[in-house]
Amino acid sequence: HESRRIDNQLRGRSGRQGDPGRSRFYLSLEDDLMRIFGADRISGLMERLGMEEDVPIEAPMVNRAIAQAQQRVEAMHFDTRKNLFEYDNVMNEQRKAIYALRKQILEGRYQPEILDEQTREEMQAKLAPPPETSGPHTIESLAKTVLPKVTKIVDAHCRSILAAEGIEPAGDEPFPPGGIDAERLTHELYRHYGAMADLDDVRTDRAQIVAKAADVVARSLIQQRERIHDLAFKKVEELVFQVCPGDVHPDEWDLPALEEGVAKYFRVKISIREVEEDVDKLVDRVWKEVEAGLATKEDEFGLYTYLFYVRQFYLAEIDGQWIGHLKNIEHLRTGIGLVGYATRNPKNEYKIRGFNLFKDMWEGIEHTVLDKVLSMRLTAEQQRQAEEGAEYETAVTRANRGDRRAPAGGRLQAASNDQIQRLQEAARQAMAKLAQAQSAGEQAGAALAGGGAAEAPAGGADEDAEEGGSRRRRRVPKVGKNDPCPCGSGKLYRRCHGKDAA
Repeated sequence: HESRRIDNQLRGRSGRQGDPGRSRFYLSLEDDLMRIFGADRISGLMERLGMEEDVPIEAPMVNRAIAQAQQRVEAMHFDTRKNLFEYDNVMNEQRKAIYALRKQILEGRYQPEILDEQTREEMQAKLAPPPETSGPHTIESLAKTVLPKVTKIVDAHCRSILAAEGIEPAGDEPFPPGGIDAERLTHELYRHYGAMADLDDVRTDRAQIVAKAADVVARSLIQQRERIHDLAFKKVEELVFQVCPGDVHPDEWDLPALEEGVAKYFRVKISIREVEEDVDKLVDRVWKEVEAGLATKEDEFGLYTYLFYVRQFYLAEIDGQWIGHLKNIEHLRTGIGLVGYATRNPKNEYKIRGFNLFKDMWEGIEHTVLDKVLSMRLTAEQQRQAEEGAEYETAVTRANRGDRRAPAGGRLQAASNDQIQRLQEAARQAMAKLAQAQSAGEQAGAALAGGGAAEAPAGGADEDAEEGGSRRRRRVPKVGKNDPCPCGSGKLYRRCHGKDAA
C-alpha cells in the first residue's frame, strides 16, 4: 500500500540516523486495497463479533491479509507496465531505425548502424565496411580534387584567427601560433561538403589538418554518392521484378510497360527491342541507363551541390513523413483493442500493422527523395551563374566583414578552381580601383577645402558629384583602415589593398 511504503521509508530514514523508532500502520477496511483485493472474511468477522468501527484490530491474520492484497496489487501493476512496454517496444525499434538513418545522413556517412550495445561484437562481423569507391571516383582521386578548395578553406580560417589576434599573416600558408579552432573549421567544412571531420587531434599541424580534412571529405562524398546510387539501383530492381517476374518466361514479359515505367519514374527513355535471357541481365541493362541519367544530373549541378540537395531532400522527407507516421501509429494504438472482438490478439495485430505502416513510410521516403533528385532542374538564373562562375565565399570571410547571411537566394553556390581564381583576380582589380577612387576623392576634397581646384579622374566627377550642389557622395561604402579587407584575404585593409590608398 502507498501509505505502508511511505511508512517503511520513514522508518528506514530514522534508522540510518541512529534511531529505528516505532510506527503503527492503520488501514481502513473501506480502503481500495482491502475493498477490491482484501478478504471479505475480516469485515464479516467484525460484524459477527459486534466490534465498533473506530476500534483498531491487531492480529496476525489482518497483517497477512494486507500483505496478500499488496502482492496482488503489485502483480496487477507489473502486468500493466509489461503490457505498455510491449506496445511501446514496437515504436522504440522503429525510432532507432529512423534516427539511425537520419544521423548517418547528417554526418555524411553510409553504413548500417549498430543499435544494441550489448551485441556490438556479434553485429560487428555482419557489418559491411563503408564504400571506398563510387563510379569513377575513389578516395585518392577525390581527395586530390577537393584538396585545393579544402586548402583555401583552411587558409581563410587561419587568416581569420590571425586577424582577430592582430597578427599579420606571414607567407602564403598562414597558421596561428596556438593552432586552429577545430570546432569552427569542422563546421565550415560541413557547410561545404556535409562531412564531419574531427580535427582536434591535429589542430596544431597545418599539413596534417589539410591532409586529414581532404581525406575525410573524400570518404564522405564517396559514401553520400553511393547511398543515392544504391537507392536508385534498388528501385530499378523492384520495378523490373514487378513488371518482368523471374518465374515467368521471358517471351511473356511486358517490355512496353517496363519502358513506360522507366520513363515515368526514372526520367530515362529506354528502348528494349531484344528479350534478355534472364531478369538479372535486364536489371543491368536498365540500370546502365538510369546510372547515366544520374551522372548527367551530377555533371549538371556539380558533385558538391548535387549531394547537398540529396541531403536536404532526405532530411526534409524523414522529418515530414516521420511526424505523419507518429500520428498514424497513435490512431492505430487507440483502436487496436477492438480486434479482440474478432478473436485476434491486439498485440500481434499492433505489431503487424505498425510494421506495415513503418514500411510504407520508409518506402515513401525513398521514393520521394529519388523522384526529387531526378526532377530537379537548374533555373535560367542558375544556369547563367554557372556559366559566368558562381560566387566563392566562405563563412569565415563573411564573418570577417560582419555579414552572417547565407549566400544569395539561400542556395549553395559552387565554382571550379579556375572560376575561383578568376573571381579573386577580379576582386583584387576592383579593390585597386576602389583605392584609387578613394585617393582621388581625398585629393579633390583637400583641394576644395584649400580654395583651389583639382582635376578629377576621367568619368569620376560626374558620377560622384550631385547635380546642382557641391556635396559629394560615394558610390561604394568606405572601408576603414582597421576593417577586414573586402577581398576576402583575411588581412586588415591597411595591410592589403589599403596600401595603395595610403
